[in-house]
Amino acid sequence: MTLKQTRYLFFTILLIIGFTTATEKEIKGWLGVVVEDMSPAMLIALGVENGVLVSDVIINSPAAKAGLKMGDVIVQVAGKRIVNYAGLQEVVAERPGEVVEIVIVRRLEEHRLKAELARRAGIKDKHPKEFSEGLQELMRNLRRFFRKVEPQLRGQQENYQEALDSLQAQIEKLQDELERLR
Repeated sequence: MTLKQTRYLFFTILLIIGFTTATEKEIKGWLGVVVEDMSPAMLIALGVENGVLVSDVIINSPAAKAGLKMGDVIVQVAGKRIVNYAGLQEVVAERPGEVVEIVIVRRLEEHRLKAELARRAGIKDKHPKEFSEGLQELMRNLRRFFRKVEPQLRGQQENYQEALDSLQAQIEKLQDELERLR
């Protein structure tokens, strides 16, 4: 294994260890809909100021049980205004197992539905900011370490190469001598 390969392997192992210790399982809420962000033209056409368009409802999901249908526009969940997919995902994820009110617009009419959000396993960072800062510090320290060690490793590599060259020369001499004796 070359010096470069050793370095990459070492960094990879450290990153894997860092990521596996920096994450933990968490339970998130799940509604069970496929939604699309809406363009300004879609908002006007559907008569809403904000919301996401339901393009599919998962069978037996909390959304299906609550009565959501394809073509509905979700404008509010648990009292929070929904303006895009990320906003819906955030509101739902924070409330596993809760019964929430969902305000939708269906055929230009507002409806209020209740849904019990399902619990779904997810992964979260334990301390994203601290982990990121710690990882950056670790990388700086590793770079300093390799800058110090690299010349020694290169010197050892050159010594090994010299030893291999010497052994190769001795083998060639022995082969020549063996040929001469035959």
